[in-house]
Amino acid sequence: MVSKSRVGKDIALRSAGLALLCLAAFLGRMLFGGGPHVATLVDYPLAGATFLSASGGSALIWQGRHLFDQIELSSRWASHIDEPAGPPWPAGRAVNNPARSSATSSR
Repeated sequence: MVSKSRVGKDIALRSAGLALLCLAAFLGRMLFGGGPHVATLVDYPLAGATFLSASGGSALIWQGRHLFDQIELSSRWASHIDEPAGPPWPAGRAVNNPARSSATSSR
């Protein structure tokens, strides 16, 4: 059984997403409501705010409280603390080694 606080948080996050989508629609109407025009200095941050609010709103509506769930990474992408980090190239080679390639190219 899902607790009431979790349902309340989910509803609140999805409502915030709906509010952000409404804000994006309003800002988009302000930008493109008058038809095609030459962009002014105010239009660029307004377009950025429209994009950010639409992106955030759709993510909140789609996921709700599950937006913050932790996921399990595969071992390929997980960080391995027990393995020592070495250089990405062998110590004696000059190929792809920026410190040694400049020294060998000047010879």
